[in-house]
Amino acid sequence: MLDRSIAPSPEPLKTVDFPQAEYLQIAGCETLLLRSSNQPVVVLELILSSGRWTEKRPGISYFGSKMILEGTPQKTAEQISFAFEALGSYVEINPGFDHQTIKLYTLKRFFEKSVSMLFELFDKATFPSEEFALMKTIRQQNLQNQLSKPNQFASLKLTELLYGQEHPYGRIIIPEMVEPLTREQAHEYFQWVLFRNPKIVLVGDVEDSQIDFLNQMFKRLESNTVATEKFLPQTSIGDHEINRQANQASVRIGKITIPKHHPDIHKLSIANTILGGFFGSRLMKNIREEKGLTYGIHSSIVHLAEHSYWTVGSELAKDKLTEGLSEIQKEINILCDQPPTEDELETVRNYLSGKLMTSMDSVFGLASLYKSTFLFGMDPTYFSEFMSTLQSIQSADISEVASTYLQGELVNVVVQ
Repeated sequence: MLDRSIAPSPEPLKTVDFPQAEYLQIAGCETLLLRSSNQPVVVLELILSSGRWTEKRPGISYFGSKMILEGTPQKTAEQISFAFEALGSYVEINPGFDHQTIKLYTLKRFFEKSVSMLFELFDKATFPSEEFALMKTIRQQNLQNQLSKPNQFASLKLTELLYGQEHPYGRIIIPEMVEPLTREQAHEYFQWVLFRNPKIVLVGDVEDSQIDFLNQMFKRLESNTVATEKFLPQTSIGDHEINRQANQASVRIGKITIPKHHPDIHKLSIANTILGGFFGSRLMKNIREEKGLTYGIHSSIVHLAEHSYWTVGSELAKDKLTEGLSEIQKEINILCDQPPTEDELETVRNYLSGKLMTSMDSVFGLASLYKSTFLFGMDPTYFSEFMSTLQSIQSADISEVASTYLQGELVNVVVQ
C-alpha cells in the first residue's frame, strides 16, 4: 500500500513533451490551431498588424478598433453587449504597438452565431458620434492617470529615451494628442488600415465544420496591405532625472537588446532570470531582502516585432536612491565577472522548467505560449531549444552573455 505520509522524492525536469499545434490557412490567413475537447469552449483571436506603426495620427489606432463594439445601424452598444452575453460569448479588443487583437470567447454550440455577430460588426460598425466623444473623454482621463503615476511614467519615459519621441515604440500618447481626433478619422482607420495582414489563433473544442465556416466568413474580410514607415531608434544613453514631487523614486534602467530569434536569446533569458527575473534573483536578495531598499525589483526582456529591449525596474526610497542605483550596477557587474555557482544555476533551471510547465497547464495557456512565437514567424521548436539550452548551459556561459548584452550604453531613468 502507498504510504502517503512520505513525500515523493523530487526529480529534476530534463525534457518536456510539447503538444503539437496545427498550422493552416483560413481564407489565406496564417492560422495557429490547438484543439481540446475538455471543455465545450472555443476562443477565436484575430491578430491584425495595425498597431502604432500604422498610425498617421498619434492615438487613432486605439479608436479604430475599440469603436467596433459601439454600434451598428440596427444595434446600440448596449444591445450588442447583451446579444453576446445571451450566447455566453464575450469580445475583447486590445490595441498594441505592433498588433491589435480582436478576441472572441464563445461556447461551442453558439460558435457560428457568435462569429456571425462579430462579422456583422466588421461589416456595419457606424462609430456613433456620442459614443466616440465619451470614449475619447475616458481615454484622455486614463492617459492623464497613467502619466500622473511616477512608476508608469518612468516606464513610458524609458521607452521614449530608448527609441525616440517620433518612434512608435517611444512615442508617449498624451491627452492633448487625443483631443483633435475625430470619429471620421477613426472610422477611416477602421475601414482602410485595421484589417492589415490578419493572423488567426483558434483554440478549444474546434471541429472541421467550424473551420469550414470560418473559411467562408473570412473570405468576406478584405485584408489591406498598407505600407508602413521605417523608424530607426534614437537612443538617449545616460542618466535622466525627472522631478515629479513623488513620495519615492521610480527607477528604470534599460537598453535595446537582441531579438527573439537571435541564437543567444535563450542564454540571455537565463542570465536575466538569475539577475532579476524571479523572486529568488540576485537583485531581490540583495536590494530587497538584505538591504531593505525596496519592496520589489525585477528585470525582464521585452520582445516587440521590430526591436527588443532589456529593462530593470524598481521603486526606491528617495534617501536610498544613490545606494540602490549603486547596488543594481554592482549586481550587473558581478554577474558579468563572476559565474554563478552550480547550485544557483540548478535553482534557476528548476524554476524556469517549472514555469514553462505551468504555462502549459491548459490548452489556452499553451496557446498563449505558442502565440508568442507564431507572431514572430517562428515555430514551437523555440521552446524545446530553450529547454535544451537550459539543461546544457554552463556557469561561464552566463557571465559571457551578461557581459556581452547587459553592460554599457544603458539608459537610466529616475522619476521622483
